[in-house]
Amino acid sequence: MLFRSPNGKPEFRRNQFGGTLGGPVVKDKTFFFTSYEGLRERLGSTETARVPSVEARRGVLPNRTVVVNPAVAPFLELYPVPGQDNNILRNFNDGTIQIAGPRRQPTGQDFVAVRMDHQLSAGKAGSLSGTYNYDNSDRSPYGVLGDVSAAGAESTKHILAVRHTSILSPEALNEFSFGFTVNDPQGAIPLTTRDFSKVLFVPSRDILGEIIAGDLSTIGYRQGRRSFNQKSFSFKDGMSLTRGNHSMRFGAELLRYGYDYQIFGQGFAGSYTFNTLETYLTGTPARFQALLPGGDDTRKRLAQIVFGAYAQDNFTVVPSLRSEEHTSELQSHSF
Repeated sequence: MLFRSPNGKPEFRRNQFGGTLGGPVVKDKTFFFTSYEGLRERLGSTETARVPSVEARRGVLPNRTVVVNPAVAPFLELYPVPGQDNNILRNFNDGTIQIAGPRRQPTGQDFVAVRMDHQLSAGKAGSLSGTYNYDNSDRSPYGVLGDVSAAGAESTKHILAVRHTSILSPEALNEFSFGFTVNDPQGAIPLTTRDFSKVLFVPSRDILGEIIAGDLSTIGYRQGRRSFNQKSFSFKDGMSLTRGNHSMRFGAELLRYGYDYQIFGQGFAGSYTFNTLETYLTGTPARFQALLPGGDDTRKRLAQIVFGAYAQDNFTVVPSLRSEEHTSELQSHSF
């Protein structure tokens, strides 16, 4: 069925922009480079939903009339009214209407990269370099049902790396590096500022629980915000030595991972199921689900430490023969 959207053609805009800047800070000693990239996208589409008719909200169904339970009335007001800021696609003649309206999905992303290089004054002190990356993104889909079910996602990442290279002698080179990473993706973020205090299923929550009623589109939030925070540290040192016919490398690396995640699982705010529209209007649920107190907030913290060491010797017997390589490793111990 063809129809004209009351809001016109769905919006689509994408803007990508950025720039770079670099140069010396101290002549022949310190240099920097930085870059920025940004994305702003507004993606529109058409979405459909099945909602109660105006008559059904008063209990008027085909061939019969029911008394609307006063406890259900506030929930009926959460559905979009057919024909108001949306298009009516179909009347199913069972008390439900299929509507169509805009679905907007704003997306944003920012990426920053910075690099610094510095030549230390003392000859053996060598050089020092560092990089920093920052990445932030978010997505906020918002459909025809409005703010009674919309959920978005966002992610933030920081990466820092530092490297120090020392030329101790013509035969000895040492490299030390340090790394730090923070990654914090989050999902199922409710996109609403509505006050749900009068329609809560679980008093300890501040968000509307899920309502499944016959053929109506589901409203409410089945699960809450999910957060997966990850942090990692790494230390690595490696030495290169040349002694006659021997070219040796040895070093060690220490890694530490940390995980802190929090999940509000399915049913955290309660979930009502009604078999038909009529049982919904009369307030006769077929099932109610909710997590028990103490089980509605899952948060865990995990940590892991990994250590590794290596030693390698490349030995050349005579220039006309291939090198013999001997490597030994001590690797990967977790706690």
